[in-house]
Amino acid sequence: MKIGLWMSSIACAHVLAAAAHAQSAYRGAYAGGAVGPSTMSFEGDSLAVGSATASSLSTEQKSTAFKGFGGYRFNPNFAAEGGFVSFGKFRATRTVTAPAAGTVRADLPVIGAYVNAVGLAPVSEAFELFAKAGFIVTGTVAERSATGAAVLVGDSVTSHVERNLHLGAGAEVRFTRQFGMRVEYEEAFGVGDAKTIGGGDIGVFFLGLTYRF
Repeated sequence: MKIGLWMSSIACAHVLAAAAHAQSAYRGAYAGGAVGPSTMSFEGDSLAVGSATASSLSTEQKSTAFKGFGGYRFNPNFAAEGGFVSFGKFRATRTVTAPAAGTVRADLPVIGAYVNAVGLAPVSEAFELFAKAGFIVTGTVAERSATGAAVLVGDSVTSHVERNLHLGAGAEVRFTRQFGMRVEYEEAFGVGDAKTIGGGDIGVFFLGLTYRF
């Protein structure tokens, strides 16, 4: 009886060790999706009106972001990842009070596509930390309007595309060899254009699922 229990314990330990090795030694492709709250921190001079001597900026900074991503893990500590992000829709309003009253407003839906290098730090067979850095190409099609004495310069619908710094960090827990869940924070820097449509940094807290092929 004791011998049988001892043998069963050895077999169980062997299975767990093999699973741990499989997790830490994984190399291959993965994909996933995530959702979370996004915040755009507008620059203070967004939508500045050149003729204004007194004005203030108000913003609607909160939205909801979605992303799909995929990557390839080359070894336990390094991967490359790319994805597509819809950051949500934001709004900036410049209210002019002198020398004449008026407002300029821009509604900014923001999307982006990114490529990152990912550094990984496995903590156990089912949990790891990661950090990533790279660039993101963001696109914004802003709808602008003006009231009162404020006058728009250019078209009411303006597009802006640029490449920005993209950073992130988070943690991932695995439920099985294929399926996992990750929590992460990402930030895209210098999105938009302060002078014409409003600009700033966008940060997102993502909660998502991953699948290993």
